[in-house]
Amino acid sequence: MQALLKVKIAIGILNLRRILRAMAVLLFLNGCAPAISKEVRDQVDPAATFESVLHDPDSYKGKTVLWGGKIIQTRNTKDTTWIELLQQPLARDDRPIRGSASEGRFLIRHEGFLDPAVYGRGLELTLVGEVRGRETRPLDEGEYSFPVVSDRQLVLWGPEQEPTFHLGLGFGATFSR
Repeated sequence: MQALLKVKIAIGILNLRRILRAMAVLLFLNGCAPAISKEVRDQVDPAATFESVLHDPDSYKGKTVLWGGKIIQTRNTKDTTWIELLQQPLARDDRPIRGSASEGRFLIRHEGFLDPAVYGRGLELTLVGEVRGRETRPLDEGEYSFPVVSDRQLVLWGPEQEPTFHLGLGFGATFSR
């Protein structure tokens, strides 16, 4: 009887380990999933890199891009919200890579109202949008020629923190990442 109990406990522990491994793999795969849908991603023109559009926005008018960066400012006009971003390269999950070198700035033109309190300075943003050309605006004591993109899909990332995962196993143990 005692031997049978030990076997059942051992099998239970093995099953628990398998379940935990499977959950860890699923969480890892979910953490690397892109934020932009495949349908929208398929519309992106790979030749329309930030660097190439920055140098000649007019030749890329109408092209679809996938870019991201850190919000510098959000400003609303009568019917439009303008978001100025400091471009940053994107990770595999489409999130801007923190601390990475930027190639410049760009403007997002959003039809309608976006609250500057929600789309605030320093937050990370990823977008798929259509290149509309350029707009020259003052920047410090000079002028800057911004590529302008109308958004199709925006992803606003949360504060700079790692996600936390809690797993309760029913017997009082909790695993945290």
